[in-house]
Amino acid sequence: MSLPPSTHELIARAHRVASRFHVRTRKAVADLPGNPGKVEVERFGPVWATRCDLPDAPQWMQRVAPLTPADIDALPDVLRWFGALRPEVETPPLPDHDRLAVALARCGAVQTGFIDLLRGPIDPSTRDAASAAPDVDVSPVSRDDAMLFACTLLHGHVETFHDHEAEGLASFVGGDGLHCYLARIDGAPAAAAMLAIDDGLAYLANASTLPAFRSRGCHAALLAARLHDAVLLECEMVIALADVASSSHRNMERAGLQTLATVAAWTFPDEDR
Repeated sequence: MSLPPSTHELIARAHRVASRFHVRTRKAVADLPGNPGKVEVERFGPVWATRCDLPDAPQWMQRVAPLTPADIDALPDVLRWFGALRPEVETPPLPDHDRLAVALARCGAVQTGFIDLLRGPIDPSTRDAASAAPDVDVSPVSRDDAMLFACTLLHGHVETFHDHEAEGLASFVGGDGLHCYLARIDGAPAAAAMLAIDDGLAYLANASTLPAFRSRGCHAALLAARLHDAVLLECEMVIALADVASSSHRNMERAGLQTLATVAAWTFPDEDR
């Protein structure tokens, strides 16, 4: 199966799916009893904004997504909602992006990075291209292992985290359109990942490997498992976000994914906007 041509419509659609997944993860924490994570989610027309009012909240929890040139008029209200917090913003390369870039710069934002949006065909050849290490065992996550899955996924990204973040992720197990995976080596949890089905697309939503098990094929094994399920679910195509030139990016390329677009990442380095 060949890849569909790159179009602005496809870029916008894929980025919306990735943005909705981020919003869903933050809502899962916000919906915990008493909202211990102090997470807020707000919508400004098509634009979603998420924030966390805990003093030690990492920067990625303050986010605006998706933001397109059509949303320039909403930008002042969005930024006022964040108050003193400084959100991250991702802007996909859509027509009139220059106007959006000027508007962000006038509000104090600085373009500080890039992230690639990838897409690949859904067919057995794509699945089989993701070779899995023979000593890595990947299985779907049961409800009994939901917290183990969540802690493994978080520990693969950071050394410490709040309990409510693990509880939010654990609630995803068995969720509609969500598939969770745990990779083990010699019976020990080594890595975890998620697949989100949205708008006919299979989004390789999140994956991480514990430091002690890196460079042993866990990411490739989790990629192969998710591509296999995307075939069975008859999705239109698979999409993903990955840091440019990262090992995850290379694994996805080996599995047949190609860069659809490079998304600009913005931050607000100064308190005053």
